[in-house]
Amino acid sequence: MIQFYKGPFSYDKNTISNWNSNVIGIYYLGQANQQGTINVDYVGKATSEQGVRGRLLQHIQANEWYGITHFNYCTCSTIKEAEDLEKSEIFKFKPKYNIQNKY
Repeated sequence: MIQFYKGPFSYDKNTISNWNSNVIGIYYLGQANQQGTINVDYVGKATSEQGVRGRLLQHIQANEWYGITHFNYCTCSTIKEAEDLEKSEIFKFKPKYNIQNKY
């Protein structure tokens, strides 16, 4: 069962490191615009034992994207759910940091 949109949370090492969770699902990375809305710049899935928290920490350590300020996430019950949801959300949002036409 998919549980939609928790967040937005601050995309920083301290916030993510102190978050005690290993849920699987998908996550959205973005930056706040002048109206306070979060623009989705990347959609990813987290299906390992470390879950969304672990995957976000990997991104933080790699310092992959400039300007990302927030993240949201959805939890999924199965890896298949996460894969399917990631695919549909990339199609829906067309985030600039996802490989376009990936799906």
